[in-house]
Amino acid sequence: MLSTKNLKAIPDADKLKKLCNALLILDIIVAPSEWLRQFYYYNKWAEGVKVFHYKDGMGNHVHIFFSEEGVVIKGFDHECAMAEFGPDLSPEQIAILENPNTSVEQRREIIRSAPRKPPWAGVLDSLPDGFHDFLSHKNLVKTGTSFCIWKMHDDMDWQIGEIDFPEGEDVDGSEYLLRFFNDKLETYRKHEIEHNDMTFVNGRDFDAQIIQQILDGKLINNEMVSTLNPLLTDLKELSETLTLFGHPFEWN
Repeated sequence: MLSTKNLKAIPDADKLKKLCNALLILDIIVAPSEWLRQFYYYNKWAEGVKVFHYKDGMGNHVHIFFSEEGVVIKGFDHECAMAEFGPDLSPEQIAILENPNTSVEQRREIIRSAPRKPPWAGVLDSLPDGFHDFLSHKNLVKTGTSFCIWKMHDDMDWQIGEIDFPEGEDVDGSEYLLRFFNDKLETYRKHEIEHNDMTFVNGRDFDAQIIQQILDGKLINNEMVSTLNPLLTDLKELSETLTLFGHPFEWN
């Protein structure tokens, strides 16, 4: 399993990027309604930075940053042992919040203006300087971090900080949140069944061959899309995404 305890299982940067692209393409096909999706892509996050985002719908998420300097994988599992997150309140602020006479507006302002609790010691302390700007982006200021993995272009292996991990299983949530980031068909099949509560989508067959072709970056055509989701007839968004990623496709 991919995790901070098994860094060698994480694909190299190029393979990881292609896999992220494939997961997003599959999500667009099987979940045309954006609110049903779990995979997102930001092409203009910052100059020279592209971001892939996975969220499980339960407050947990992964951001993967691809840049000229390298790759950063930042994740947050709010139920794990290392989920240090939330407003860092002073005793005086806590007392005000616990006072039943404090107004809703006062409570909101205290929580809004309070600094965030820092991540678990060591998670971000060794992150290379060039990567810190990614995590200070306005869209990430109020998101937690329970694990962080990175690889600069001149690194041979994926890196994490010097962390005194607590005892227990998957204490930073990385095993749970990184389970999709391999090219194993069975992983994706389980995801679709669990997330959509379907045999595949609305009872349609899970076509393993087509899914594997997309995960492998092979050409996509109309018949493949129709097999996976016959309800998807407007291919504009899919075409734009395939073009953006350089993924081969051919419509009749």
